[in-house]
Amino acid sequence: MAISRIPKRRSSHSLMTDTESSDDSEKLHKSWIASFLEQPSSDWFAEVPESFASDGFNTYGLSVDQSYAKSAFIQLLGSGQDSSDDSFDSDSEDEIEKTTEKIFGLIHSRYIFTPDGVHQMYLKYKCGIFGNCPRYKCGQQHLLPVGLSDHPGKETVKLYCPSCKQLYEADEMHQDLDGAFFSKSFPHYLLNEMKLKKLNANADPMLTSESLDGKFWR
Repeated sequence: MAISRIPKRRSSHSLMTDTESSDDSEKLHKSWIASFLEQPSSDWFAEVPESFASDGFNTYGLSVDQSYAKSAFIQLLGSGQDSSDDSFDSDSEDEIEKTTEKIFGLIHSRYIFTPDGVHQMYLKYKCGIFGNCPRYKCGQQHLLPVGLSDHPGKETVKLYCPSCKQLYEADEMHQDLDGAFFSKSFPHYLLNEMKLKKLNANADPMLTSESLDGKFWR
């Protein structure tokens, strides 16, 4: 009579190694943009496709430090795990990371004017992702992020209320975001698009980023 052999129990060390290996593998295949958007303070950003970020037309004339621009673009469009060169010291790697974030932010400020970008930001606005106006008379009016300058490093992001038309400071989690990443004119652009489509508090249109007229709803 054959005796079945009891499978050898794997040690916790072996399990941990496999788990860590799986996590490392996932990180290797995750893009820098995907990793950046997973951060809690990145929920105000639209998801910019790599195809948009890699198009030279969309990145022309960006105001970034040219010393690290090439490495930053490689990091932005490549793997989020390790795109640094051995020739860079830790300070240079920090600068590359900062430049990558700046490039993404400036690309984002352009992307949110595209049909799909407006669509994403409208959904965030509709859901109150950016917060509500603190004024009682505004009735919890949803806010929109806005920059006071289109030049990076000048001003942090503010919040605009379409009801009282006042500006407010961002919450603690988002208060250090660069206002240039959201543009000076985006709130007014979005509100104008909504006005053109005759949107109001009682209307709830079917949204799409692929409508025939190129808008983000129909």
